[in-house]
Amino acid sequence: MYHPNNVTLIRELVFEDACSSQQSQPSINATSSPANILRCDINLEDFTVLWLDTNNNTSEDCLRTIQQLRSVINYLKTFTTVDECVEYVKEYYSETLFLITSGELGEQIVPIVHDLTQIQSIYVFCLKQYLHEQWTANYSKVKGVFVNRNNLIRTLKANVLECTCSPMTIDNSLRYLNDDRASTMWFELLLTTLIRMEYSGAKAKQDLIEQCRLYYADNESQIKVIEEFEREYKPSEAIKWYTRDSFVYRLLNKAFRTENIDIIYMFRFFVKDLYNQLKQLYEEFIKVIREWDLLKLTLYRGQLLTCNELEKVKQNINNYVSMNTFLSTTMDEIVARRYSGEGLQKPLLESVVFVLDIDIDIIQLPIADIQEHSYFKDESEILLPVGIQFQIKSVDKMENIWYINLSTCREPINAWNQLNDYILKQEIGDKPTNEAFLFLLNSMGNTIKSDQYKNLINMENEVQCRLSQSTVDTDTAATLRYYEKIIEEKTETALYCEQLAVRRFETSLMNPFEWRQLFFYIAYASYSIEDNESALTYISFVLKIDLKYLPFGHPYFGYDYMLAGKIHRSLNNYDSALSYYEKALEAALVYLPLNHPSFARIYVTMALVHRQLKNDEKALIYVEKAENLLKQTSHIHEKGDISRLIGIVDSRINGHIPLEDYKKRFENDRKSKQFNELEELDYWDVDFIMNARIYLEQGKPEIAIKKFKKGLDRLIQQYSLDIHHSTFDIIASVYNEIGDAYCSMNDGTSTIELYQCCRCVSSSRTRNDSSI
Repeated sequence: MYHPNNVTLIRELVFEDACSSQQSQPSINATSSPANILRCDINLEDFTVLWLDTNNNTSEDCLRTIQQLRSVINYLKTFTTVDECVEYVKEYYSETLFLITSGELGEQIVPIVHDLTQIQSIYVFCLKQYLHEQWTANYSKVKGVFVNRNNLIRTLKANVLECTCSPMTIDNSLRYLNDDRASTMWFELLLTTLIRMEYSGAKAKQDLIEQCRLYYADNESQIKVIEEFEREYKPSEAIKWYTRDSFVYRLLNKAFRTENIDIIYMFRFFVKDLYNQLKQLYEEFIKVIREWDLLKLTLYRGQLLTCNELEKVKQNINNYVSMNTFLSTTMDEIVARRYSGEGLQKPLLESVVFVLDIDIDIIQLPIADIQEHSYFKDESEILLPVGIQFQIKSVDKMENIWYINLSTCREPINAWNQLNDYILKQEIGDKPTNEAFLFLLNSMGNTIKSDQYKNLINMENEVQCRLSQSTVDTDTAATLRYYEKIIEEKTETALYCEQLAVRRFETSLMNPFEWRQLFFYIAYASYSIEDNESALTYISFVLKIDLKYLPFGHPYFGYDYMLAGKIHRSLNNYDSALSYYEKALEAALVYLPLNHPSFARIYVTMALVHRQLKNDEKALIYVEKAENLLKQTSHIHEKGDISRLIGIVDSRINGHIPLEDYKKRFENDRKSKQFNELEELDYWDVDFIMNARIYLEQGKPEIAIKKFKKGLDRLIQQYSLDIHHSTFDIIASVYNEIGDAYCSMNDGTSTIELYQCCRCVSSSRTRNDSSI
């Protein structure tokens, strides 16, 4: 059975450095724990209000205005210059922004930002209304010119409510399964696990309230709602709270769309209550539907879409989509048309009505009419849960409205739904434990977050459960302890422990997965002490069990194929090694998100094998794939180690640099005072520079210059020159070394230019020093 420490150990093996020993895991800072997730400097809601005025300050009047604005939209940013505000608007292109501007600055900024999709509404707040009514009439997003603060707040509140009821975008709410099926699958499995787990409701509720109080500390209106939630919330009123425009809906709705696991975990008791209430209403709802002899149900949802989003829907006709958040729908097409905007916001936005054909014999998730349980009881509302899947049937335009027809259907049998069914039954079950939750985080490739939750979750009850299990678990645990010792020591004397482990296991009751785990540890231990023949024997046993009992795409396939590849590579069986790495890649494509850095590790490992097979052209292709993937990944902590491997492979292909020379230089440079002082420096930048120095020493200035420039470009992009003295030193040093490279090529003009750049940077540091 799964144990989080064992899976972590296996993951370390699979993705360990392709050319060196096992790496240490990054330490977890207490402040990064999920216990401290509601950071006030990050917008965790859907909307942001921007206030642009040269007179923004800390006066009492300004503070009172800010307080009133935050009662409508919690996240507020103030600006005093147009350039500063425009830069923010363009950077946060995926947010929904409400812009308040003074009249004078409004004349400058409105023409620049008006047509940007992230700008939802604009408000001119000034002293002289008549001066600005004429020019603002040309801009449809300007909701008015206001001299009275209360009128401004009232209009803003009405627009926010309208936008909440009829969201402008489906970005991240509608997930296209052909884009990244693995990410969607794991997110839905994680959500299912949280819904099925048992909680101490009182403690989970108190933890949530404490976090929300901190996040909304200066927002009096939301603090009052939080206090009301603390006093009055009952599980039977979960739907009422979710349909109310309050902190619950604002935080949780965005968390679903952005797949923010930390916030969803914080709301876990509420999500469970919401699903349970929806499930109860679903049984009543379906009973009524069947009494009407209806087999299908047609629902409607009206909203606005950007042209790009509408085009993406058109391109995915016949493909499958999944809902990434709870979705409000109606049985009344006229109501849906009204929410669509009826074509009045063209050409910036398109009016859309989703037509959802629900086959009640196919749908497996609960849907229900929540009118009597909603915060707003004025109209019928059918709520659809997270994870419901549809096929896009057609996209047609009628008058000024686009009709997008979706239909529930059974997705064809494939590796993903086979793996999904297996995980649901075998790993999660009806009453999953904390260990199942950690298993999913590990399987998603999110080992850092798994470590965080391992520290956060109170495991006392789980330990008590394990102590009361049968001797099968006791015997298995004893066996695994022997093998963990073998792996830890990695010496021939540890083979004695192997004999003890086998004898102990032979006397215990067995199931295939315990055998699999035992064989894997023997294979790993044998590989670690360079007994590759034994390792090969045992990894073949492991793979036989995998193929017989596990659906392809289970995370174990990736781990086991990678180990098999490493063993064959150690035996110089390069063709076999490559074959297993390709199988590991195929398995990883099923269970890992497409931008996960583990793919980069696999690509680099394959590049090394191709290098050993003298297939330098193919090796460079895989190096390029790894580099491209690292540019996309958000797993920053992985970049340094993988980019070092890329540097090693690239060096050995282009310059045939001995591996030990590179590693020695890497370690020496890494320990240098210059690099140690700049703790935030991206390892990727440093690796380019270190790599370049080796080429320069080997008399290959052309390659060195290319590497230096790559590192320099990234340094300049990521670090402004006034952050840290060490930044000046590194950049100046790189300019100087590029100059040396040109000098060795007798390129006098370029040499002088680079030395001048070096002096300029050094002078900048001197000026900064004197100004302190």
